[in-house]
Order: sequence, then structure tokens, then C-alpha cells
Amino acid sequence: MRLSVLDPLNLRLKGLPVSRSMSTRPRLTDSLTPKEAKQLLTRYEKLKPSFVSKRLRKLRVYVGAKKNIRGSPWKLNLVCQFAAGQTLLEALKQLTFCEKGKAPLVLEAIKKTSNLADIRDGLKMSRLEVAECFATHGTPLKRVSFKAKGRMGKKVHKHAHIRIILREIDFNLKIAQSITKGQKKKWIKLKRLAMNEEREARKERSEIEALEREAQEVLENKKT
Repeated sequence: MRLSVLDPLNLRLKGLPVSRSMSTRPRLTDSLTPKEAKQLLTRYEKLKPSFVSKRLRKLRVYVGAKKNIRGSPWKLNLVCQFAAGQTLLEALKQLTFCEKGKAPLVLEAIKKTSNLADIRDGLKMSRLEVAECFATHGTPLKRVSFKAKGRMGKKVHKHAHIRIILREIDFNLKIAQSITKGQKKKWIKLKRLAMNEEREARKERSEIEALEREAQEVLENKKT
């Protein structure tokens, strides 16, 4: 998501002055005019929820799912909680070293969903975050349970579904919402990483397109 130079959030990327009373927390009002502060901030110097939701609605979203997984949805949801709310790279790292039995399955589902972003819009993993990841109940398998003295009962084999929503990261919004300097440095570092990765991917695409044009020219010369 590209921003104009006059975007108030873009102004805060250059560094904010720090107040004496709160040396670890930058003040948002220091980089805004009174009119902009009234439009964007609440009385507690936080971004208004309406402004945040408006920006989030403009971001690209990719939905993935995996259905009819044999196992308890409660146990599967514990694994999904490792990934929910994290950046995509951090979520993959968490699931790689998670010792739960269903962790590889959730990891594979997230990777497949991230491939959609690369295929459709060319977004790399560094520009995505796991907005939602949760498990729900699937259709159970009902079987006969044989008891003593010729009696029978019912046993149920549980199944679950996974739903994954990956969202493009608005780095400027993340930096503006950062409370401490450490959080702000973290998001600036991730933004630079994403920009470098995007630059390399664009260069690679241009090289592939040049090779395809050369191959097309060679085929046309052979036909003539």
C-alpha cells in the first residue's frame, strides 16, 4: 500500500521528539498540526479506531482453509494461536520449532495461502501478517462402540477445519501505533527488509521477462 508524501503517518517515519515525562514513548502530537491531531487522534493521543479500520480495509487480504482434519479442534486451535497475530515470517518460525503434532499441518496450510499472495499480486512473505488463524468443528465420524454383555454404544471421531487470513502489512500504521522506541525500530527494520526483498523480486521478474522476449524473437526468426 503506497502512501503520499503528505500522509500524516508518513511524517512520523523520520523520527519523533521525545517528551521528558515519557522518555521511552514518542508523542504523536509532536509531528501533527492541531487540525490533523483532532482528526486522527483520541484524547489519549492514540489513533482513532475509525481511522485505523479505514486503513485496514484498504489492504489486500488472502484467505486459505484446510478441511476435515482428523483430530480435536480444541488441540488444533492451540497450534493456531502460535501463528495468529504474528508477521508471516515470525509465524513460520514459531510453527517450525513447535512440538505439537499438528504444527506441520498448520505450517503447510499457511505456506499455501502465502503462495496465493505471490501469484496474484507478487507480495512476498516479508510483507504479510497472519490476521486470523483458528480451528472450528468439522463433521464427526460416528462409529459403534462394543460393550460387555452384548451391549453397544456410540463413539465419535472428531474432525476440524482451519481458516487462515493473511493480510498485507501497513508498516506506516504499525510504526505510528508503536508505544516504545524498540517497537518502532522493529517495524522500521521489517519495512526495510520487505523493501529490499521486493526490489530483488522486481529485478528477477524483469530478467525473466527479458529472457522470454529473447526466446520469442529466436522462435520468430526460425519461422521466417
